[in-house]
Amino acid sequence: MQLPKPRTIRYHILKLHYSKVVELLLVRLDALSNVSGTKRNQSLKLVVDLSLEMLAAVKGRDIDEPSIVSLLSFGDKLLGLGYSQESLSYYDVLTEVTKKHHFVIIGKANVLMATGDTVQAEQLYKYLIGKVVVTTEIRRRYVKLCKIQGNINAAISLYKAEIELKPNDINLHYEFADFLFSCSLFDDSEEQCLIVLRLDPQYGYALQILTKIYTRRKEFSQLQVMYLQLVDSFPNIDQYKIKLAGVYRDMKHYVEARELYNDVLRDSPDNCECLDGVADIAGVLEDFEEAETLYLKALSVQPDRYVRHMRLARIYYKQTKYLKSLDSLDEAIRLSPRSSFAQIFKANVLRKMRRYHDAITLSQSIVDGYDLDMDQTGYVKNGIGFSLMELYRNDDDITLYYEAERVLAEISVINPSSCCGLVFLYNERLHKNDVADRQYFIDKMEQYIQLAVNLDPGVKDLIRAKEILAEVKSL
Repeated sequence: MQLPKPRTIRYHILKLHYSKVVELLLVRLDALSNVSGTKRNQSLKLVVDLSLEMLAAVKGRDIDEPSIVSLLSFGDKLLGLGYSQESLSYYDVLTEVTKKHHFVIIGKANVLMATGDTVQAEQLYKYLIGKVVVTTEIRRRYVKLCKIQGNINAAISLYKAEIELKPNDINLHYEFADFLFSCSLFDDSEEQCLIVLRLDPQYGYALQILTKIYTRRKEFSQLQVMYLQLVDSFPNIDQYKIKLAGVYRDMKHYVEARELYNDVLRDSPDNCECLDGVADIAGVLEDFEEAETLYLKALSVQPDRYVRHMRLARIYYKQTKYLKSLDSLDEAIRLSPRSSFAQIFKANVLRKMRRYHDAITLSQSIVDGYDLDMDQTGYVKNGIGFSLMELYRNDDDITLYYEAERVLAEISVINPSSCCGLVFLYNERLHKNDVADRQYFIDKMEQYIQLAVNLDPGVKDLIRAKEILAEVKSL
């Protein structure tokens, strides 16, 4: 594509064809991506110079808003391409030419924010707030700036002044509630949400914020009252029944939760949210067959659901249906290949199936290929150590023993289960009858039992580890 020539652009500048000039300048801007170095800098300077020629021609003339919007698009494009200083220079002139039109002031404030000059940006927003009617865009940008600066009170003052002028503006109250919630001012956010719901009892976003607030406080009775009122007022809206059922589940009122889910399912038998809800309850109550049936039905309606495959895998696991659990986990991994949780779970299933070599290979690939936190790393490596110990139990290969000891000892400082694993491993070594110094192993057992107690006195394997130590000492 041939670039518009400077003389063509200057012709349209003389004719005051603002939109056409901007269109041609944008073409030349886009073409900068095809050049580099000195040529790129020269081409950029030419485009900026032409834009300033355009603004010089505009100066002193009346400009309608559509033309201002067109002129703004060039400054925004400069900023979007990373030419922030050139964009700022353009806006400086444009601000003067348009007699500080508020659209231009907003654009210039955006550039200042992008360059990190929040002080000047704040001054521009304050100018706008004092000179023009505060639009939603101006308010949101000013509030964002206040958050960056940590000046929360200034934003709150603006919202309160606006609400005083427009006390029944439901969207304004919600926006204020959302801002307060983002600042962890939960009591004030709750107050604004309740105002919103008095104006519109079905305002969903306010309900979401209140749900988060009450859940954070564990005030499930408040949630219960709120959704009971909605269910009574709007009995045909299934979503309120589903939300109330979720509250009952959090309160462990499983009978009431199941009744609400089933009430929705009577009219909408393929409602997957309810099928999942009843399945989850069945799993908690250890009715695994019902849970399996319901998850499978939900998957027949919505097959590509990572969480549902994970939950079904867990149900199969609890029923010792390990092959089916692996199938569900493979589906989950297909849907979310970077999920470490599905991979870790799969390694556990492989260990349960005594496929220790496969479990070790998978676990090592998880450690090497995923960004795990400290606890996850400890958990996965603990699985490797236990798998090596099981292989050693069934084999006299001493290298398996030393590798298991190395892995478990490496993470014993963070993982109490590994401490217990070392006790089990030393017990296996003693049973091989190839050790001369029993006291050495007894001392090591005592050392790791004490470390486990220090890390977590309630760790599952600790009682058995202490029993083994007592048995070894009694021999």
